[in-house]
Amino acid sequence: MRVVVFAPTIRSIGDGVSALADAAEVTVLSFAPSPWEGARSVAVGTPGIRSRLSDLARRTPLGRVLRRLTPLDPGAIFAQRVRRSPEAQAAITAADLLVSTERDAQFSAWREARRRARQGAPVAAVTGLPAAGVAVRRLSDDS
Repeated sequence: MRVVVFAPTIRSIGDGVSALADAAEVTVLSFAPSPWEGARSVAVGTPGIRSRLSDLARRTPLGRVLRRLTPLDPGAIFAQRVRRSPEAQAAITAADLLVSTERDAQFSAWREARRRARQGAPVAAVTGLPAAGVAVRRLSDDS
C-alpha cells in the first residue's frame, strides 16, 4: 500500500510517520526535504515572495484575516507547489491513501483527491496520522 502524507511544515509527525512506514510505503510531501526513517521525502520547493508577504501579514489581526482570503494563504501556496511538482504528482497518482497532517495541508490533499476522482481513480483521504493508521489497516484487510 502506498501512502502520501501532506505535511508542509513537518511539525511533530516523526513518530506517526515511522509507525505508518511499518505498515505501508510512505512518501512525505513538504516544502523542504526531511529525512524520515522508512519513508521517502519529496520537497516541493520553498515558496518565494508570496511566503514572505504571508509572514508579514501574519503580524497583525487584519493581516491574518486577509492572508486567509487571498493567494497569500499558506495552504494555497502549498497546494500550488504540490500541483506543480512532477515528483509529487507521480507519488499522488500512485497512492492508495492521502493524509493531511495540518491545516495548511488539507486544501492540497482535498484538491488532489478530487482530481483523482475526476480521473476515474478515486483515492481515500484522511486527516491526521492516527486516522491514517486505521485507514491503512482497513484498506489492507479489504484487499
